[in-house]
Amino acid sequence: MKYAQFTTIEEYNAVNIAIAEWKDQQTNGEYSRTDTSYEYTPEPEAINNNYYMPAKPEQVEAGLFYGVVLLDATPEEEQPTMEWLKIDIQNWLTEHSIAFTLSMSKTELLELIP
Repeated sequence: MKYAQFTTIEEYNAVNIAIAEWKDQQTNGEYSRTDTSYEYTPEPEAINNNYYMPAKPEQVEAGLFYGVVLLDATPEEEQPTMEWLKIDIQNWLTEHSIAFTLSMSKTELLELIP
């Protein structure tokens, strides 16, 4: 399976809605009877400032991912390193709900990353 990469949430959700509509056509309206507007969550977490969704072969063949970058796998989220600024490491930890104290050194902050 391939994965579609989107640079904006708007692009992601446009295809997300198109997939739901396509599935509704394929099931003669059964899909919409489940009150489903989106195939995938409309609020995905970004990985390295991009959004990803599975691109199933039948959906690719139907043209639902026309003009979209398709990858063999989603990239791993970039994790902080010693090269990062301390404030950027703290922001990353906050985004991932990892507790820290402001007095911690960069080394101590990096040790908190699972």
